[in-house]
Amino acid sequence: MAGDVFRLHDFRIKITEETLADHLRKQIRDVATSELQTAMVPADLEEVRAGRVWPYKNAELPAGRVFTRREVVVEDQAVMGNYSGGIPTSGAHFRQVELMLEIRVKAPQDATPIPDDQLDALALTAEQTLSTSGGLRALVHHIEMASTESSLDMEAGGGKPLALLTMVWAVIYRVDPNDPSVRR
Repeated sequence: MAGDVFRLHDFRIKITEETLADHLRKQIRDVATSELQTAMVPADLEEVRAGRVWPYKNAELPAGRVFTRREVVVEDQAVMGNYSGGIPTSGAHFRQVELMLEIRVKAPQDATPIPDDQLDALALTAEQTLSTSGGLRALVHHIEMASTESSLDMEAGGGKPLALLTMVWAVIYRVDPNDPSVRR
């Protein structure tokens, strides 16, 4: 994208690194990833990465990845008074995004149960880290745990079972409608 030239009406716009600002959603993912790396690597996890797609290798487990999923514009009653004729006049929009943390650990290959105690300990550290993160608080208006799910994945580990912990946080943030890289 950098170095590309686009024609918009009669204006030529050259995209440079300086004109590429990170969307606030990316900033949230990056801060969450950094905070979790600091809190959990190497004591609990081998690594935490930002991104939805990256293959897990058994040698790298346990590991985590942070990504965002569904995002919606939030119709907050406190800001509804700033609307006139259905057109926002507040100059900013609240958004709610699902911040996801997936953690995979090697599951025992014998008949012993999924390592629930290990997953719960990892969940505790992650919850404490993200709920008290000063970096996230500087970017968002509100963050809270929405759900946690654990499961066993028999296919992802090349025939070796992997335990999967999926945590979802509801994150509310506010952006300038003309520049979603700017927090309001």
